Formats: sequence, C-alpha cells, structure tokens
Amino acid sequence: MPGNKSFYGWKLLFVLWLIYLLNVSFTYFGIPVVTTAMAKDLNFDRSTLGMGFTFLILAMGLPGPFIGHFVNKYGVRLSMILGSIAILLSALYLALFVDTGLEYIIAFGVVMGLGAGYSTVIPAQTGVTLWFNKRRSLALSIIMTASGVGGFIAAPLLNKIINLGNATWRNGWFFVAGTAIVSLILAILFVKNKPSDIGQIPDGIRPDEALLDSKGKTQKVSRVFKTERDMTLKEASKLPSTWILLVGAIVFAWAFQLFLVHGVIHLGDLGFSSEVSAMSLSALIIFTVVGKLGTGFLGDYIEPRYIWSGGFIMTTVAILLVVAPKNLFQVYAYAILLGTGYGCSVICWITSLSNYFGSKYFASILGLQIAFITAASSCSPLLAGLMFDLIGSYKIIFLSSAVLSLAGAVFILFALPPKVNVISLKSSAETA
Repeated sequence: MPGNKSFYGWKLLFVLWLIYLLNVSFTYFGIPVVTTAMAKDLNFDRSTLGMGFTFLILAMGLPGPFIGHFVNKYGVRLSMILGSIAILLSALYLALFVDTGLEYIIAFGVVMGLGAGYSTVIPAQTGVTLWFNKRRSLALSIIMTASGVGGFIAAPLLNKIINLGNATWRNGWFFVAGTAIVSLILAILFVKNKPSDIGQIPDGIRPDEALLDSKGKTQKVSRVFKTERDMTLKEASKLPSTWILLVGAIVFAWAFQLFLVHGVIHLGDLGFSSEVSAMSLSALIIFTVVGKLGTGFLGDYIEPRYIWSGGFIMTTVAILLVVAPKNLFQVYAYAILLGTGYGCSVICWITSLSNYFGSKYFASILGLQIAFITAASSCSPLLAGLMFDLIGSYKIIFLSSAVLSLAGAVFILFALPPKVNVISLKSSAETA
C-alpha cells in the first residue's frame, strides 16, 4: 500500500453507517407513523396492519443464511445495491398504487423486508469485518448506532413529511423512495468490497499482536467468564444455557416488536396526539443506543446475565406504564425504559453467546438463534392485531408480555457459564 494513500476503511465505515441508517430507519423503525395513517385511510384492520410487519420482520431475518451466502459470493457492494433497488421499487409502489391490504403486505412486508435485509445488517457488518482488524470492535459498535440514531430521527421526520402540502401518507413513501435512491448512489460510488480491491490491507495487525496493549504487554484478563474452548453448534445445543439464552432473546424481541408496531396506534387510541406518539417512538429508539452503549461498558466488569435481568425488569415496568398511561411523563418513561431495556438485552444476548461458546463457531450458533427469534417475535404484531380486532383492546397481550418479561428477569439468571457443562460433555464422551 502506498505510503501517501490514506486508509479508506474509515471513509467506508461512514458510508456503510449512512446506508444502514437510511435503509433500516425509514423502512422499519420510523415507518409505523406512515403505516398507521395509511391503515386508517384505506380502512385496514389491525390484523392487516400487523401482518405487514410480521412479513417485514420475517423477510429481513429468515433469509439470513441466503443473504450471507450472497454477500460471500458477490460482495457487500452488490448486495447493498440490490437491496436499495428493492426498497426503492416497493416504496414507489406503495406511494402510487397500493389500495388493498394484500398489496400492502406484499410490497411492504415482503419486498421492502428483503430489500432491508440485503442492504443493512449482514452486508454492513461483513464490510466492517473485512476492512478492520485491530479496531474491529470499535467499528462494529459505531455501525450498531446507526439504527438507533436513524430511528430517533425517522418517526418525527416522517410525521412532518406526511403532513406537508396535501397531507397524505403517500408523501411518506415518496420520502422513503428518496432515501433509497441516496443509498443506491452511495453503494455504487463508494462501497468497496474489501481492502485488496484498491490495494490496501485491514487497519489492524496480526491477531496475536492485537492482544497486546500499547506497551507490548499482554492485556489484563477480565473477570467476566470467557470460554477458552470453542464449541461447535452440536456441542452448544446440548447445554441448558444455550436454550435459556434463546428463550430470553425471544422474550425481549417479542416485546420490542409488539410495541414498535402497535405502540403508536395504541397511544392514539388513548387520545394522545400524533406528535406525542411519534416522539415516544423516537425516544424508544434512541434509548436503545443508550442501553447498548451502557451495557457494552458494564459488560466488561459484570456478568451479562445480571445486567440482562435488570433489562427485563425495565421492560416489565415500561409495559405496565403504557397499558393505560395518564400523562406525558408515563408515556415518555415507558419509551425510555423499553428502549434501554431492549438495547441492554441485545448486547447481553450477543455477548453471552460469544463469552460462553467462543468465536470459531459463533456465526453458526448466532445464525440459528436468529432464525428462531425472527420466527417467534414476528408473531407478536399479528397476534396483537388479531386480539384487538376480537376484543377491542391491547390490554391482555400487553399484560401477558409484562408477565413474560418479569419471568425472564429470573429465568435468565440460570444461564450459567458452561464450565461445568463442558467437563460433563468431555466425561460423557470418554465414558461412551
């Protein structure tokens, strides 16, 4: 690499961050503002509204193995280009042609979901791992803030957009189409698949040297449990902790999806203004960043399952507050607690998987859990919509989620580090 040629990775990181922000914030986190107005205008029932988000979640998460294969074979750049095109086409169709619930489910849930999947999480994180070595953790943490920052901006911005001029929800979809065009241009012009494509190398050094501090000495070992033995997916599946972590992840994802989709319309039902509802969603999203960053710091000193238990308690209190909030304080307290609890839980889950089972087979274990979590959590928006259409209230589904979260606060404490379990596995193998 020529000495006068600056490292491109940091510029690329900003581009990936921006594409991630645009393609997930305005298709997922902030979009309930648009879909709520759309559902009212086109007379969609709540189950149809929820069904769209169910398909969106499934389309973003379940094809993960296929998206990963595509990125490995064709590169980050092409994946982001195709994903942005899919978002663009679906947004234009939603703005210009959609009049029925089925069209909404296909265009929004399926096509836009696939577009977001192919242009956000997997390609963005793959790009970071290819370009960064020594500073990989820092780069990944920066990428993870994109959804929170974008989500904070997206809801109130889309609320203003749909009230411009002719005051129609179609304005929101036109805006989403515009953000997809920006992402498409950024991907075409600035995304590079790997450093060697432009004659550069990752910014880090050899893995063994990466463990040394600035003085060349071995860094201190954290007191938090971290396995010294990588486990295969088959080995990990035999451990109770694996399934406890999975159930815990399903519980927090279930609650978050539920309120992300139905929180805005529920507050509207209770008489709160669209501005208040949009700001509550915005606060919920930005405080996921607070939860992630805070947990990222504390997780080096405290076992993640203890922090996670606290995250579940915050989620429980948040749900109880939003069932029938009396004032703005309770609305915003719900948003802050739920966002922080969710951000906390996400980091604790991922950190625990890595700490317990090592890095060698981490992707396989994580990928399988994501498939289960996506399938389970995607049902909560649909179930909530069906229950509302049946009884005219979200109360039962909300309180059920609070009970699950409170149980999760206790249950997750039993996700013990698998030191003893690993010995048991070895002993069983030797006996056999």
